[in-house]
Amino acid sequence: MNTTLLILLGFAAFAGLLVYLTVLSSKVAEKKLNDQLGSLGFARCVDQSIKDSLLQHLQIVNTRVPGKRLLLNLYKKSSSQNECDLYFCDYHFASASGRGRGGNAFLVCLISGQLQLPRFTVDSYPEDSPAFISKMFETLSDSLPYPDIKQIDSQLFGLNKNFRVYVAPEQRDQLISIKSEVGSVIADKGGISLDAKGNALILSDIHFKSDMMVKKSLDMQKVSQLVETGAALYDKLKI
Repeated sequence: MNTTLLILLGFAAFAGLLVYLTVLSSKVAEKKLNDQLGSLGFARCVDQSIKDSLLQHLQIVNTRVPGKRLLLNLYKKSSSQNECDLYFCDYHFASASGRGRGGNAFLVCLISGQLQLPRFTVDSYPEDSPAFISKMFETLSDSLPYPDIKQIDSQLFGLNKNFRVYVAPEQRDQLISIKSEVGSVIADKGGISLDAKGNALILSDIHFKSDMMVKKSLDMQKVSQLVETGAALYDKLKI
């Protein structure tokens, strides 16, 4: 057996080992996520029809970023009265150019026929954030507007300067009619993001991203808190 062949076999064996370790690591991570979210009553969902339906609702999330979207690691939980479906997922965006990876968000989604919501979005950053975070937030809000919704005064909702509220112009009055319900739930929850339209209520939290960067895992207490926030909004807003 010549030297070239030995080198090629060595590379093949090394590549095979990398693939094996990658698959093994993925399975370990999947099991960990299954166990963590299972403690909150979520079960992994692989039904493609459910994924396709949810993807349609998720088109309202971060509309500043065009391009392809990808839904990963979907989990589902039904409410005790079966009046609402609750989902947790890992949602990926293309870059602003639409040609590369632009990031991802961990989302809690409530879908229910008991909701008839205007198209609106709430963005925020935590109260204890360093000055550069608030500056970045303000710069992004001012320089990169949403294409489908317009900013309105967050003080109408009892929210401070850490929040920005946006709404489809033709549905402004509908949103104003529920301003107290929305504001009373989220006023003390800086860092939350909220998107709504029709029968869909979608939440995320900036803390998820920082947890994954620093700890490489989800803080399940924060996941639980976001689920509770979604449930509180649902109770206030359902018809």
